[in-house]
Amino acid sequence: MENATAATTQPTGTHNGGFSGQHWDLFRTFLDQVSSKVDEDELAIMKTICLTYLPKKDLDTVQDARTLFEELVARLLLSRDNLDVLEDLLRTCAREDLIGKLELYKQLRKREMTCEQCSSQQHTSEQHRGSGPELVRSTSIPGIKFKFDPNTAHRSLKFSNKSTVVSRDVEGAKHRHVPKRPERFVDGPYRAGNPLVLGDVAITSGKHYWEISVNESTIYIIGIAYRSTRRDERLGDNATSWILDRTGNDYETRHAGKPHKLKLDPHPVRIGILLDYEAGRVSFFDAETRRKLYTFKDHFANPVCPAFGVWDGELTLHTGLKAIRDLENQPSFSR
Repeated sequence: MENATAATTQPTGTHNGGFSGQHWDLFRTFLDQVSSKVDEDELAIMKTICLTYLPKKDLDTVQDARTLFEELVARLLLSRDNLDVLEDLLRTCAREDLIGKLELYKQLRKREMTCEQCSSQQHTSEQHRGSGPELVRSTSIPGIKFKFDPNTAHRSLKFSNKSTVVSRDVEGAKHRHVPKRPERFVDGPYRAGNPLVLGDVAITSGKHYWEISVNESTIYIIGIAYRSTRRDERLGDNATSWILDRTGNDYETRHAGKPHKLKLDPHPVRIGILLDYEAGRVSFFDAETRRKLYTFKDHFANPVCPAFGVWDGELTLHTGLKAIRDLENQPSFSR
């Protein structure tokens, strides 16, 4: 425990993973909140969540919250370049959130004990159904890793944090050399510009999940598009893109120019997208509440890419996340 204390109060050496003072203050605050409050069952939930970042053999030695996060820091998993891990843990492991998940965890343990009397096949099946998948970051649906693809980006967009954050910089674009490329989005007929970009991955099969923090942005587009989608058209205005569009307080989904109005209150700050290529389905979720916002059902005939547009503020990617198996079956947002 002395090492754990030192690791959180002395951000020096290799264990700080490049933390800034602000990040360490956030980290210490979180440890102070949980270190004296987490019981054995709640720690087990946190370990389950952290399986995304640490192998099981390392988690087996963890006895309390401080040593759990000391291990994450020691492995350089909580660093400036991977701060989304800390943000996820802060959001997911908040005390009020853990209380809600504690009963789900106990139900899962009860189900596992019951399944010990079943056949091996039944045991495997039950482990992945019922309340168990409510645990955040279950391994049921794999996350996909990608970044924004600057080669497709409208010239007004700029990127940071290794192309995982995008914002619009119209003035700066006047002084930047942006090479012309056939895959780059252009303004076309849009007076407000067409600041769009695709992800650097093309999906042709499987189920995949990712999230986007919209931060302070109030005008944005997120969704998917064919890699071949026209670069002089707005996402959602054609039959090759499926998107969620926010303009101020107004939300709508759009495909082939057909809008569907949504009433979202409060405003989602982090949005999850679940793509099932074979089923022709893409769903949008409030990533914090797991509430389904909307689902498109179609047929995909070409490679699709994550697709984005931003007019103010910035968008931040969170990829490589594992989604719960029952995410598709979550209730829809009241519209």
